[in-house]
Amino acid sequence: MGNCAYKVLGEQGEDRDEAWKRQTRGKLENKLYSFVDLKGLEGNTEFVQVWKESGKPGFMRKLQNEEILQPYLYERGNGKEITAEEVIAWQNKRESQVSEMRWQ
Repeated sequence: MGNCAYKVLGEQGEDRDEAWKRQTRGKLENKLYSFVDLKGLEGNTEFVQVWKESGKPGFMRKLQNEEILQPYLYERGNGKEITAEEVIAWQNKRESQVSEMRWQ
């Protein structure tokens, strides 16, 4: 195994397995990864158990109370709520910027 950077950089690059090690460390340290991990076919994880026991409302409470999702949200979920019109305006602006970049 290993990563492409090691092959390109040779011995000066990082350890061949460093990418896998970082991925494993991330899974152990990140609450969201361990919560959502479906663990193969059995799927007997906290994610599935909370959904079966409490449905969507309980699932959402779990994400918010345990701070599983909040670190990924703008201002930890206390940001501004935006309207559908604002989202559409942002999408249109972004789309026009991408179109301009294609033609340059």
